[in-house]
Amino acid sequence: LLRAEAKLRVGDKSGAASDINMLRSRAKCSYLVTANDVSLDLILDERTRELMYEESRWNTLLRMGGTVAADRIKKYSYWDYPRLTLTKPFNLWPIPQTVIDTNKDVVLEQNPGW
Repeated sequence: LLRAEAKLRVGDKSGAASDINMLRSRAKCSYLVTANDVSLDLILDERTRELMYEESRWNTLLRMGGTVAADRIKKYSYWDYPRLTLTKPFNLWPIPQTVIDTNKDVVLEQNPGW
C-alpha cells in the first residue's frame, strides 16, 4: 500500500491500481479497482481494511499531512463538528514534563499546542 501511494503521488494511477488489486486478489475480493478509482481516500480506506490492528492509524494520517485527519473525522462522523480543533499544531504529542525537567543541559520547548 505504501508503494501504491507512492505511485499515485508520481502520477502512476495504473501502477497504484495494480498494487491495490494484488492485495484484493489475495483477499479473494470480487471488486478490483481501475486507475480511475484510485485516490488517496481509497488507499487510506484500503489501509484500514488491510492493516487493522497492525499499524498506528494516527501516524498514517499525520504522514498524509495537512488536515487529512480532521477531514476524515468530519467526513465519517455521525455528529457535526463545526468547531473541530484538530489542527496542525496538534500533529505532535506533548513532550513529557519529566523529560523537559531531566534534560538540564538542553533547553527543550514544549511542542506547539501543548
